[in-house]
Amino acid sequence: MKRKAKNNNLQKYHQQVVERNTALIKRAIAHIRELDGEITKSVVSKVTYEIADADKGEKGITPAGITKNKLYSALVEEAAADTGKRGRVPRSIRQFSDGDIRMMLHALRVENANLKRENIILSHHLKEIPN
Repeated sequence: MKRKAKNNNLQKYHQQVVERNTALIKRAIAHIRELDGEITKSVVSKVTYEIADADKGEKGITPAGITKNKLYSALVEEAAADTGKRGRVPRSIRQFSDGDIRMMLHALRVENANLKRENIILSHHLKEIPN
C-alpha cells in the first residue's frame, strides 16, 4: 500500500517550472515574430537562452527539452503553422540571395579580424605608455 505524501512540493515545483518555461517559450516566439524569423524548435531554443532572465530563475530550454514536452512542442508547432498560413517569408531571404548573404558574412568576418588586430595593437600601445 502506497503512503500518501504529507506535502506535495515536487508537484508544485514541477508546475512552477512548466509555467515559467511556457512563458519563456511564448516570449521567444514573440521575439522571433518581431524579427520576421522562421519559427522552429531549434531557433526557439537558441532564443530562450538569449532572453532568459536569471533573476527569475529562467534558463534556456534545449531543443530536446522542447521536443520531449508535449506542451512546449505544441506551442512551437502551432506558432510555426500560424506563420506558415500567413505566408510570411523572412525579410533576409526575400531581399538577398544565398551568395549575397555569404558575401556579407565574409565581409563581417574580415571586419571582425581587423578589429581584433587593432585591439591587440592598441593594448600593446597602452602597455608601453607610462602612467
